[in-house]
Amino acid sequence: MASERGTMQRGPTAGAQEQAAWASEATAPAGRRLPSPQRERKPALAALALLLIAAAVWRYLRSLQPAAAPPPPAALHELAAKLRNYIPVGLAIGIMSPASMLLIRGLLAGALGWADVGYLQALWRVSEWVTSASAGVLSLVFLPRLAASWGAPRFRAELARSARFVLLAAAALLALLYFNQHAILALLYNAQFRVSNTTAALFLLGCWMRVGSWVFLNGLFAAHRTRAIIIGEVLSLPLLALLLRMNAQGMTLERTAALYLAVYCIYLAYNAAALMLARPGSQRPGAGQDGLRA
Repeated sequence: MASERGTMQRGPTAGAQEQAAWASEATAPAGRRLPSPQRERKPALAALALLLIAAAVWRYLRSLQPAAAPPPPAALHELAAKLRNYIPVGLAIGIMSPASMLLIRGLLAGALGWADVGYLQALWRVSEWVTSASAGVLSLVFLPRLAASWGAPRFRAELARSARFVLLAAAALLALLYFNQHAILALLYNAQFRVSNTTAALFLLGCWMRVGSWVFLNGLFAAHRTRAIIIGEVLSLPLLALLLRMNAQGMTLERTAALYLAVYCIYLAYNAAALMLARPGSQRPGAGQDGLRA
């Protein structure tokens, strides 16, 4: 009887709680499960707004370009022939680099374990802020100047200018990254993502050599030395994968970073030698006047 009275006393309160639960279930959760038409239209409206902004920006940039007569068919045919020469280069870089990265990751996972691979990958990703920015500056700023001056006496001066600017900036940023590596990795990941100072120094020095190799690689692109570029591509990440495979026994993070540094020293030396041995087949008339001025 006491239990029945307790149940009867709790009945109204429990009923009210159940009604409140049903009411909340019928409002907020149901509203989230069944979005309103306005919510469904928001992504489409945002995409439309972005398209309109992109079209306006494109039209504005087109208006800044001076009107020019269309090039003759012979010039278009010559340009298409030059672009076709770069198709093998694009395939070599686009296939060998991602495949080598997958192979390197698998080899390191088997030799070191996934935890150490994650630590090294974190440092690699952070260093790409510097290397990617350097690659962008080399491609967008200095490659057109090198291409315009190829075959002219000032080509070496343009090459030296690009090396000074990019290598000095990359050295400063990589040094800043080295002295703050633990704080940066802890901020982006957590405190467990730590490598030794020796590993970080060897790896970041390898990144600097990598940027230096791209300076001469830009020169090879400007000189249209596509075969040399394809051969050199084998001496970068594919060579690193081969060395890691050959030295899998007793592999450590420090040895991995040392091999990374050695590979990009080899790659830099190859690109520099290939560019120094390159000779223009025929100097273009007026190359010294038509190119960008120093």
